[in-house]
Amino acid sequence: MIDCQMSTPHLASLGAREIPRAEFMLRLKELIHCPDTSFKWQFDHEHVA
Repeated sequence: MIDCQMSTPHLASLGAREIPRAEFMLRLKELIHCPDTSFKWQFDHEHVA
């Protein structure tokens, strides 16, 4: 979920869609309790031309 402030054709092409604020707040409340699955991003030097 992303809070992008405004809808754009580019975001729509990536599958983004607007939702009402109440739904956003409900989903956010649910996601706050999800386990952290993030990891440190790394630059893959092998794939640079």
